Formats: sequence, structure tokens, C-alpha cells
Amino acid sequence: MKLTLSEWANVAEIVASIVIVVSLAYVGLELNQNTLALQQSAYQDTFSELASQDLALAQDAELHRIVSRGRYDPAQLDKEEWSRFTHFTYPRLGVWEYLFLSKDEGGVSQSQWRAFEPYFINLFCKPGYVRFFRENRESYSPEFVEYVSDEFDRKCTDPT
Repeated sequence: MKLTLSEWANVAEIVASIVIVVSLAYVGLELNQNTLALQQSAYQDTFSELASQDLALAQDAELHRIVSRGRYDPAQLDKEEWSRFTHFTYPRLGVWEYLFLSKDEGGVSQSQWRAFEPYFINLFCKPGYVRFFRENRESYSPEFVEYVSDEFDRKCTDPT
């Protein structure tokens, strides 16, 4: 069977279409793999940041005392101690904000978000963190502030 030039052109178009579909499937698979790798990296970075903060508490007895006291009874802290508590808390709340914003953009998976969310809600429902949030909410994105305020209202004994 002998094909004409136009028939060969049709065969070539079909083959090219198949190659394009296979290439797009491959690109989609690679994008999915890259997304998963980025999510794992973000998770590890988040976990490392929290671990470094906990290490700072473990290595600095004075900071540990300040954070422990500030968490449950911030009125016991003097101005300098409250400042240290505040400077310690900024990045911790920043980690929560990062996770919150990243979950909708795909930087953090929903399962990773669900793993961290109860930790942060439990931590930030403590009186010192509630006070910190009230005093510093303008430092965070409006969407995150709304989310945290709603969570405080629903889950904390001392809502904002």
C-alpha cells in the first residue's frame, strides 16, 4: 500500500498530536512532583524554624522563664521581659501566617496544614499570645488576622 503525500501529512499530524499529548502528560507529572517536593521542603523549613525556637528556649533559661511566664500570665512580665517575649513571638506567629497563606497557594499541602493548625491554635489561645496578637495584629496580613480572630472567637477562652 502506497501513501500519498497528503496521507503522510495526516499520519504525521496524528503522530505529532500524540507526542504533544504525551509531552503534556509528562510535564504535568513533573509539575506535580515539583509541587510535592516544594511542599516537603516548606514543611521541613517550618519544622526547622519551630525546632530552632524550641532550642533557643532549651538553651536560654532566662528566655524560657520569660516565655513560660508570658504565655500564661503576661501581666507578671516587666517592660523589658514583655519586649523579649514579643520578639520571640513575632517569628512564631509568622510561621503560622506563612502556613496559612501557603496552604491556599499550594506551597503547603492540606494535610501538612492540618498537622500544624491545632498546635498553633492551642499555643496562641494562651493569654500572653492573645495579648501579643491584640497588640501586633497590624503586622500580619488582613486575611490571616481575620482567620486568627475567628479561631480565637471559636476556640479560645479569651477571644479577641
